Amino acid sequence: AVPPMAVTIGFADILRAQRIRLFSVTGAWKQTVIRMAAFSPSDTRWPVTLLQVHQDISLLVDKETARPPLGTGNE
Repeated sequence: AVPPMAVTIGFADILRAQRIRLFSVTGAWKQTVIRMAAFSPSDTRWPVTLLQVHQDISLLVDKETARPPLGTGNE
């Protein structure tokens, strides 16, 4: 149970959720964390990578967030 006035929730609680849905529609400044979540090995230094072990997770991003970072040759 999440307290009605909770400001944060622990990662163990997040991982116990039946479904996880992440939405990022605010642009390129979130590119790093989105790429870490999707492509990096699980590592506690980047807690978002721990979501990879969840059985039912969806990630939806806008075009700007999904764009390859500058300097990768894929712009």
